[in-house]
Amino acid sequence: DANSYTTTDFADDYIATNAFVATDWASLTSDEKEKYLVRASKYLDRMIKWNGDRVDDESGLRWPRSGVYDADGFEIPDNVIPAVLQEATCELASLLATGTDWTQPQDGRGLKELKVDVIELQYDTDTATRATLPDYVIAMLEDLGVVNRGVRPAFKKIIRT
Repeated sequence: DANSYTTTDFADDYIATNAFVATDWASLTSDEKEKYLVRASKYLDRMIKWNGDRVDDESGLRWPRSGVYDADGFEIPDNVIPAVLQEATCELASLLATGTDWTQPQDGRGLKELKVDVIELQYDTDTATRATLPDYVIAMLEDLGVVNRGVRPAFKKIIRT
């Protein structure tokens, strides 16, 4: 029945070391913190194809897993939520708490104009998109699975004027 990869106590201790969000996180109620941790956990499960196999197919989340190795090549016990996953959950939850909702779909791709004559690119910062997860969180979790970055190849029609 788990719905979060970490506890609010763990999150409080971990986020307290981040000067950029520690004060905002500390001002939240326990219920608010739990909601952000649950949202972050569920989002990570949607965005990452985890290595290994689920241990319990009835679990509310996709961890714990068997057959997963850490960055140093040691097998992670199949009854453990890795510390790096707990920390990444905290990182994402603290960002969600600041009002940056990484879980919402994004419109547009940001390219406003491409001029070939003197090669000029213009990006529309109002519609520019961000990655599906913060780069820091991706780097934290890259040994545990493959991140769906939400980028697919596409072809655009070229119009000559």
